[in-house]
Amino acid sequence: MGDMTSAGIFAGIMAVSVAVGMAVRVAALRLAGLKARRRRRASGAASGLMELVTRSIPASTSSEAAAREAIERSGQRIDPSSLWALRVLGAGAGVVAGTLAASSASSLAAWLLPPALGAIGALAPSAWLVASGRRWRADIERELPGALDLMGVSVAAGTSFEAAVRIVAERTQGALADSLADVVAAAEFSSTTEALGTLAERAQVEPLTMFVASLAQAQRSGIPIADILHSQAASVRTYRRQRIEERVNELPTRMIFPQLLIFASVLIAILVPTFAQIMASLG
Repeated sequence: MGDMTSAGIFAGIMAVSVAVGMAVRVAALRLAGLKARRRRRASGAASGLMELVTRSIPASTSSEAAAREAIERSGQRIDPSSLWALRVLGAGAGVVAGTLAASSASSLAAWLLPPALGAIGALAPSAWLVASGRRWRADIERELPGALDLMGVSVAAGTSFEAAVRIVAERTQGALADSLADVVAAAEFSSTTEALGTLAERAQVEPLTMFVASLAQAQRSGIPIADILHSQAASVRTYRRQRIEERVNELPTRMIFPQLLIFASVLIAILVPTFAQIMASLG
Protein backbone atom coordinates (compact mmCIF):
# COMPACT_ATOMS: atom_id res chain seq x y z
CA MET A 1 0.00 0.00 0.00
CA GLY A 2 2.89 2.31 0.85
CA ASP A 3 4.49 1.67 -2.54
CA MET A 4 1.23 2.48 -4.30
CA THR A 5 0.90 5.71 -2.28
CA SER A 6 4.47 6.73 -3.11
CA ALA A 7 3.91 5.99 -6.77
CA GLY A 8 0.73 8.01 -6.73
CA ILE A 9 2.47 10.96 -5.09
CA PHE A 10 5.31 10.80 -7.63
CA ALA A 11 2.85 10.64 -10.51
CA GLY A 12 0.97 13.57 -9.04
CA ILE A 13 4.17 15.59 -8.73
CA MET A 14 5.10 14.96 -12.37
CA ALA A 15 1.60 15.65 -13.68
CA VAL A 16 1.16 18.85 -11.70
CA SER A 17 4.66 20.10 -12.58
CA VAL A 18 3.98 19.61 -16.27
CA ALA A 19 0.58 21.25 -15.93
CA VAL A 20 2.03 24.29 -14.14
CA GLY A 21 4.79 24.68 -16.71
CA MET A 22 2.38 24.42 -19.63
CA ALA A 23 -0.05 26.83 -18.00
CA VAL A 24 2.65 29.44 -17.45
CA ARG A 25 3.94 29.04 -21.00
CA VAL A 26 0.47 29.35 -22.51
CA ALA A 27 -0.20 32.39 -20.36
CA ALA A 28 3.07 33.96 -21.47
CA LEU A 29 2.36 33.36 -25.14
CA ARG A 30 -1.32 34.27 -25.24
CA LEU A 31 -1.79 36.80 -22.48
CA ALA A 32 1.42 38.78 -22.94
CA GLY A 33 1.92 38.28 -26.67
CA LEU A 34 5.57 37.20 -26.33
CA LYS A 35 5.80 36.01 -29.92
CA ALA A 36 4.60 39.24 -31.43
CA ARG A 37 6.88 41.29 -33.64
CA ARG A 38 5.55 44.38 -31.93
CA ARG A 39 4.32 44.61 -28.37
CA ARG A 40 0.62 43.91 -28.32
CA ARG A 41 -1.96 44.59 -25.69
CA ALA A 42 -3.35 41.57 -23.93
CA SER A 43 -7.05 40.80 -24.11
CA GLY A 44 -9.37 42.66 -21.79
CA ALA A 45 -9.76 39.85 -19.23
CA ALA A 46 -6.05 38.98 -19.26
CA SER A 47 -5.01 42.61 -18.99
CA GLY A 48 -7.40 43.15 -16.11
CA LEU A 49 -6.15 40.04 -14.32
CA MET A 50 -2.51 41.11 -14.67
CA GLU A 51 -3.29 44.63 -13.54
CA LEU A 52 -5.14 43.26 -10.50
CA VAL A 53 -2.16 41.07 -9.60
CA THR A 54 0.40 43.86 -9.96
CA ARG A 55 -1.75 46.23 -7.89
CA SER A 56 -2.40 43.66 -5.16
CA ILE A 57 1.18 42.38 -4.99
CA PRO A 58 3.44 45.07 -6.46
CA ALA A 59 6.99 44.23 -7.43
CA SER A 60 9.91 45.91 -5.72
CA THR A 61 12.14 48.32 -7.61
CA SER A 62 15.03 45.86 -7.64
CA SER A 63 12.80 43.03 -8.90
CA GLU A 64 11.43 45.24 -11.67
CA ALA A 65 14.95 46.29 -12.72
CA ALA A 66 16.12 42.66 -12.75
CA ALA A 67 13.06 41.66 -14.77
CA ARG A 68 13.69 44.44 -17.29
CA GLU A 69 17.30 43.32 -17.73
CA ALA A 70 16.27 39.68 -18.14
CA ILE A 71 13.67 40.65 -20.76
CA GLU A 72 16.18 42.73 -22.70
CA ARG A 73 18.64 39.82 -22.81
CA SER A 74 15.95 37.38 -23.92
CA GLY A 75 14.84 39.23 -27.05
CA GLN A 76 11.21 38.98 -25.99
CA ARG A 77 8.63 41.76 -25.84
CA ILE A 78 6.85 41.87 -22.55
CA ASP A 79 6.50 44.48 -19.82
CA PRO A 80 8.29 43.84 -16.51
CA SER A 81 4.94 44.20 -14.74
CA SER A 82 3.44 41.46 -16.92
CA LEU A 83 6.39 39.20 -16.17
CA TRP A 84 5.90 39.81 -12.46
CA ALA A 85 2.20 39.01 -12.80
CA LEU A 86 3.05 35.76 -14.58
CA ARG A 87 5.40 34.81 -11.75
CA VAL A 88 2.74 35.51 -9.13
CA LEU A 89 0.09 33.62 -11.09
CA GLY A 90 2.49 30.71 -11.66
CA ALA A 91 3.28 30.55 -7.95
CA GLY A 92 -0.40 30.65 -7.07
CA ALA A 93 -1.25 27.95 -9.58
CA GLY A 94 1.55 25.77 -8.25
CA VAL A 95 0.41 26.17 -4.64
CA VAL A 96 -3.20 25.37 -5.53
CA ALA A 97 -2.23 22.35 -7.62
CA GLY A 98 0.13 21.11 -4.92
CA THR A 99 -2.55 21.50 -2.27
CA LEU A 100 -5.04 19.50 -4.33
CA ALA A 101 -2.47 16.77 -4.92
CA ALA A 102 -1.42 16.67 -1.27
CA SER A 103 -4.99 16.56 0.03
CA SER A 104 -5.59 13.31 -1.89
CA ALA A 105 -2.47 11.66 -0.42
CA SER A 106 -2.18 10.14 3.04
CA SER A 107 1.50 10.93 3.57
CA LEU A 108 2.57 14.02 5.50
CA ALA A 109 5.51 14.41 3.11
CA ALA A 110 2.99 15.16 0.37
CA TRP A 111 2.40 18.57 1.95
CA LEU A 112 5.80 19.59 0.68
CA LEU A 113 4.18 19.75 -2.73
CA PRO A 114 2.44 23.17 -2.36
CA PRO A 115 5.63 25.16 -1.62
CA ALA A 116 7.67 23.11 -4.09
CA LEU A 117 5.24 23.54 -6.96
CA GLY A 118 4.71 27.18 -5.99
CA ALA A 119 8.46 27.75 -6.38
CA ILE A 120 8.43 25.94 -9.73
CA GLY A 121 5.53 28.06 -10.96
CA ALA A 122 7.25 31.27 -9.85
CA LEU A 123 10.53 30.35 -11.54
CA ALA A 124 8.99 28.99 -14.76
CA PRO A 125 8.72 32.41 -16.53
CA SER A 126 12.36 33.21 -15.71
CA ALA A 127 13.50 29.83 -16.98
CA TRP A 128 11.49 30.41 -20.14
CA LEU A 129 13.18 33.77 -20.65
CA VAL A 130 16.63 32.19 -20.29
CA ALA A 131 15.80 29.53 -22.88
CA SER A 132 14.31 32.19 -25.17
CA GLY A 133 17.47 34.27 -24.85
CA ARG A 134 19.60 31.34 -25.97
CA ARG A 135 17.42 30.80 -29.03
CA TRP A 136 17.39 34.55 -29.74
CA ARG A 137 21.18 34.79 -29.72
CA ALA A 138 21.54 31.66 -31.84
CA ASP A 139 19.05 33.06 -34.38
CA ILE A 140 20.89 36.38 -34.54
CA GLU A 141 24.20 34.63 -35.15
CA ARG A 142 22.67 32.47 -37.89
CA GLU A 143 20.86 35.34 -39.65
CA LEU A 144 23.66 37.91 -39.41
CA PRO A 145 25.69 36.92 -42.54
CA GLY A 146 22.69 37.19 -44.86
CA ALA A 147 21.66 40.50 -43.33
CA LEU A 148 25.17 41.92 -43.79
CA ASP A 149 25.22 40.79 -47.42
CA LEU A 150 21.88 42.51 -48.03
CA MET A 151 23.13 45.67 -46.37
CA GLY A 152 26.30 45.54 -48.45
CA VAL A 153 24.36 45.22 -51.70
CA SER A 154 22.08 48.08 -50.70
CA VAL A 155 24.97 50.36 -49.76
CA ALA A 156 26.85 49.46 -52.96
CA ALA A 157 23.74 50.45 -54.92
CA GLY A 158 23.88 53.93 -53.43
CA THR A 159 21.69 53.54 -50.36
CA SER A 160 22.84 55.01 -47.07
CA PHE A 161 23.78 52.65 -44.27
CA GLU A 162 20.81 53.77 -42.17
CA ALA A 163 18.45 53.01 -45.05
CA ALA A 164 20.13 49.63 -45.56
CA VAL A 165 19.46 48.71 -41.93
CA ARG A 166 15.84 49.76 -42.40
CA ILE A 167 15.56 47.60 -45.53
CA VAL A 168 16.76 44.51 -43.62
CA ALA A 169 14.37 45.26 -40.76
CA GLU A 170 11.36 45.71 -43.04
CA ARG A 171 11.96 43.16 -45.81
CA THR A 172 13.27 40.18 -43.86
CA GLN A 173 11.89 38.10 -41.03
CA GLY A 174 13.44 36.59 -37.95
CA ALA A 175 15.01 37.54 -34.66
CA LEU A 176 17.60 39.82 -36.25
CA ALA A 177 14.99 41.67 -38.31
CA ASP A 178 12.92 42.30 -35.18
CA SER A 179 15.99 43.55 -33.33
CA LEU A 180 16.99 45.80 -36.22
CA ALA A 181 13.49 47.28 -36.20
CA ASP A 182 14.18 48.33 -32.62
CA VAL A 183 17.52 49.74 -33.79
CA VAL A 184 15.77 51.82 -36.44
CA ALA A 185 13.34 53.16 -33.83
CA ALA A 186 16.15 53.94 -31.37
CA ALA A 187 18.20 55.64 -34.11
CA GLU A 188 15.63 58.44 -34.21
CA PHE A 189 17.03 59.62 -30.87
CA SER A 190 20.69 58.69 -31.47
CA SER A 191 22.86 57.34 -34.28
CA THR A 192 22.40 53.96 -35.93
CA THR A 193 25.85 52.90 -34.80
CA GLU A 194 25.03 53.69 -31.17
CA ALA A 195 21.75 51.79 -31.43
CA LEU A 196 23.58 48.80 -32.91
CA GLY A 197 26.08 49.01 -30.06
CA THR A 198 23.23 48.83 -27.56
CA LEU A 199 21.85 45.78 -29.36
CA ALA A 200 25.27 44.11 -29.35
CA GLU A 201 25.62 44.78 -25.63
CA ARG A 202 22.22 43.23 -24.94
CA ALA A 203 22.64 40.21 -27.18
CA GLN A 204 26.26 39.37 -26.30
CA VAL A 205 26.74 37.72 -29.71
CA GLU A 206 30.43 37.84 -30.59
CA PRO A 207 30.06 38.26 -34.39
CA LEU A 208 27.60 41.12 -33.87
CA THR A 209 29.94 42.79 -31.39
CA MET A 210 32.83 42.45 -33.86
CA PHE A 211 30.71 43.94 -36.64
CA VAL A 212 29.71 46.97 -34.57
CA ALA A 213 33.35 47.55 -33.59
CA SER A 214 34.48 47.30 -37.23
CA LEU A 215 31.67 49.62 -38.32
CA ALA A 216 32.65 52.28 -35.79
CA GLN A 217 36.29 52.03 -36.85
CA ALA A 218 35.37 52.28 -40.53
CA GLN A 219 33.29 55.40 -39.91
CA ARG A 220 36.19 57.03 -38.07
CA SER A 221 38.82 56.13 -40.67
CA GLY A 222 36.70 56.68 -43.78
CA ILE A 223 36.75 53.06 -45.04
CA PRO A 224 33.84 52.30 -47.41
CA ILE A 225 31.06 50.71 -45.40
CA ALA A 226 30.14 48.34 -48.24
CA ASP A 227 33.58 46.72 -47.99
CA ILE A 228 33.20 46.35 -44.23
CA LEU A 229 29.78 44.74 -44.62
CA HIS A 230 30.94 42.13 -47.13
CA SER A 231 34.13 41.33 -45.20
CA GLN A 232 32.20 41.00 -41.95
CA ALA A 233 29.66 38.69 -43.61
CA ALA A 234 32.53 36.42 -44.68
CA SER A 235 34.06 36.62 -41.19
CA VAL A 236 30.79 35.65 -39.53
CA ARG A 237 30.40 32.64 -41.82
CA THR A 238 33.95 31.56 -41.00
CA TYR A 239 33.22 32.02 -37.30
CA ARG A 240 30.07 29.91 -37.49
CA ARG A 241 31.87 27.17 -39.43
CA GLN A 242 34.60 27.05 -36.81
CA ARG A 243 32.03 26.90 -34.02
CA ILE A 244 30.28 23.97 -35.71
CA GLU A 245 33.57 22.15 -36.19
CA GLU A 246 34.43 22.68 -32.53
CA ARG A 247 31.11 21.24 -31.43
CA VAL A 248 31.53 18.24 -33.70
CA ASN A 249 35.00 17.62 -32.27
CA GLU A 250 33.62 17.83 -28.74
CA LEU A 251 30.93 15.21 -29.35
CA PRO A 252 33.11 12.15 -28.52
CA THR A 253 34.07 13.70 -25.17
CA ARG A 254 30.50 14.64 -24.34
CA MET A 255 29.30 11.14 -25.17
CA ILE A 256 31.59 9.49 -22.60
CA PHE A 257 29.31 10.18 -19.62
CA PRO A 258 26.08 8.96 -21.33
CA GLN A 259 27.92 5.86 -22.50
CA LEU A 260 29.09 5.18 -18.94
CA LEU A 261 25.52 5.56 -17.68
CA ILE A 262 24.23 3.14 -20.30
CA PHE A 263 26.99 0.67 -19.47
CA ALA A 264 26.26 0.93 -15.75
CA SER A 265 22.52 0.44 -16.33
CA VAL A 266 23.11 -2.65 -18.47
CA LEU A 267 25.58 -4.02 -15.92
CA ILE A 268 23.11 -3.52 -13.08
CA ALA A 269 20.30 -5.11 -15.10
CA ILE A 270 22.48 -8.17 -15.68
CA LEU A 271 24.06 -8.53 -12.24
CA VAL A 272 21.09 -7.80 -9.97
CA PRO A 273 18.98 -10.84 -11.03
CA THR A 274 22.05 -13.05 -10.86
CA PHE A 275 22.93 -11.76 -7.39
CA ALA A 276 19.33 -12.28 -6.27
CA GLN A 277 19.38 -15.90 -7.46
CA ILE A 278 22.65 -16.54 -5.64
CA MET A 279 21.28 -15.07 -2.42
CA ALA A 280 18.08 -17.10 -2.77
CA SER A 281 20.05 -20.35 -3.27
CA LEU A 282 22.26 -19.59 -0.28
CA GLY A 283 19.26 -18.81 1.90
